[in-house]
Amino acid sequence: KYLLILSIFCSLVLFTNCGNSDDTNTDDGSSTVLDADGDGVADNDDICANTVESAEVNENGCTHSQLANLSGYDYNHKDLLNPPYNGTIFISGNIITHEDTSTYDSIIYTGIASRTMYDRRNGGAWITIEPHIFPAFFRDGPNIEIQINPEFTLEEAHLEATKYAFLIGQLPIALRKDIETMWIHKGVEGYGGGNNNILIHTGMTTSYETHDTGNITEETLIHEAAHTSIDAYCYNDPDWADAVQKDDSKYISSYAKEFPNREDIAELFPFYVAIKYFPERINQEITDNTLSTSLHRVLYFDKQEYDMALYQ
Repeated sequence: KYLLILSIFCSLVLFTNCGNSDDTNTDDGSSTVLDADGDGVADNDDICANTVESAEVNENGCTHSQLANLSGYDYNHKDLLNPPYNGTIFISGNIITHEDTSTYDSIIYTGIASRTMYDRRNGGAWITIEPHIFPAFFRDGPNIEIQINPEFTLEEAHLEATKYAFLIGQLPIALRKDIETMWIHKGVEGYGGGNNNILIHTGMTTSYETHDTGNITEETLIHEAAHTSIDAYCYNDPDWADAVQKDDSKYISSYAKEFPNREDIAELFPFYVAIKYFPERINQEITDNTLSTSLHRVLYFDKQEYDMALYQ
């Protein structure tokens, strides 16, 4: 009697199937892993069903396009061997325009005072001068100090401070949070970011405002603000390095590829802003090129939960 009960119990243990396995028993006793779409990823691990057989997928069974769609991005994947752009700030002046909201509130003039500033002219140098000082205030904070080279008259300096404070107010908190000062000089030299600062040469602004793709001043400020407020938190993050690797070390621009540990983020960020918040302002080619080269980096930005409320 006891042997019979034991035999029945053992049979139940041997033939009970929990229903959570991708393995099925065959007639010869071997097991077969279920992979309905034939992408090489077991059904239990596959979050993207119906992948075309032989398509290249990640560890979750998703193609680049399927992974993008899961995150709300719609694009056509392109196998790009080379960066599609030389520099991203020159591609579209429509991502942010003068009509967009600014949180700029006011400036006040507090006189002149000694400050050390960087000036790109004549090969670039740190200079200690007595610039015009304008604290600038924003409705959502943080506030900044605008320092304007005394080569500008006070009247000119006031106009420049007002102009650039408005533009800085068009940046969301995520891009503005580490900006403490703004240096403004004359001259046709590139803008700069970093050192808790944004550097402006007003002669270059004239070039940016009249660019053949539109006024790219706002896009350039996104680039420079990414240097100031984003770079330091990402480049040493293993998750960023992993995202670059998953993107097969492809880059959105030649500039990013040439300086991957300095320009990759700043080159990508204007297009990230466009694709995430203003997709209707760019053409499909920009979306396709960006996500084809940098999808995992875009998804990395999404995970950071940046304060981008101004754009929403």
